[in-house]
Amino acid sequence: MSEYRPKIAIHPGRTLRNYLAHLDVSQKWLAERTGLTEKHISEILNETSPITAETSIRLSNTLGGSVEFWTNLDANYRATIARINQEKKAAEEVEMLNGIPYTYMAKVGWVRKTNDKIERVISLYGFFGVSSLKHIEISQPAAFRKSDKDELDKIALAAWLRKGEILATNAKDISDYSETKLKNSLICIKEIIYDLPRDFFGKICDILAGCGVILVAAEYIPRTYVNGATRWIGHHPVIELSDKGKRDDILWFTLFHEIGHILKHSKKEQFVDLEQSETNEMEKEADAFASEALLPHRLYDAFLNEHTAITEADILVFSSNEHISPSIVAGRLKKDGIISYTKYNNLHKKLEVKA
Repeated sequence: MSEYRPKIAIHPGRTLRNYLAHLDVSQKWLAERTGLTEKHISEILNETSPITAETSIRLSNTLGGSVEFWTNLDANYRATIARINQEKKAAEEVEMLNGIPYTYMAKVGWVRKTNDKIERVISLYGFFGVSSLKHIEISQPAAFRKSDKDELDKIALAAWLRKGEILATNAKDISDYSETKLKNSLICIKEIIYDLPRDFFGKICDILAGCGVILVAAEYIPRTYVNGATRWIGHHPVIELSDKGKRDDILWFTLFHEIGHILKHSKKEQFVDLEQSETNEMEKEADAFASEALLPHRLYDAFLNEHTAITEADILVFSSNEHISPSIVAGRLKKDGIISYTKYNNLHKKLEVKA
């Protein structure tokens, strides 16, 4: 059943007039009984003054009805006016829906499922935390990795980032941020990556929460091409990952890339990392951090020196000995051109990241 929404706002003065008519008493009588001035009573009856909390108590004592009844009359009146005004404004912004992936956002539960365009605009107000769709914007941080895809949907990307912000704001049991704890946590995270328990993402979230870092995953929106993002919200760094099914080594590289931003770069920066993006010095630093953290060069170089033609068995033995995911090893070998991208694809897994 749909929610009842009156088309007009009824001032509580109308209800008060009905009470006086039913009792067949004058506003002078009401003024004397309540201790209010006749002018004040007249202004309420003429719908130019509100019924305040104090007035509600006096009306309740004199005319009956609960204090809440009289207070709610005025509150509902003003809420209805505000809603009607918002609907009028939303009607003026309906055309702006054309650039927003509302249907998909509703499908994944971010906004209300409705075909009413005005309701869609209002639902977007709440999601983005704005009073007008004109205020929806995506910041262009200095370290924004620009995608070479011309069809990148920046509004969809803004929605994805906003969802991460909402998830981060609702996160609980987050410790104070500690750079030392974050650095020390990397070994534990790598063990989880290697073991890959069923609740791997939740376990990593808990470890990072203990370091004061919030990790969230938001549903991938088509044409955003986003892998991850990092920014500070309040006193905590926030890592947001796309839940798009990814090859596991890419997911882990993205996670450690974002951790690299936290450890190496200013909290004033926002980083949005897209597929096939241009890189700047900060992005190169984050890439180097992720590479070294996931597969240290001393181990990697030693592995390469021991083998001339690398087989799947070689990768699995090395992976087992060093407790490094075989997917990460194979991915590094492919990136460096040591093995073909078509080889050993069975070592890679597709993962969905959900807390």
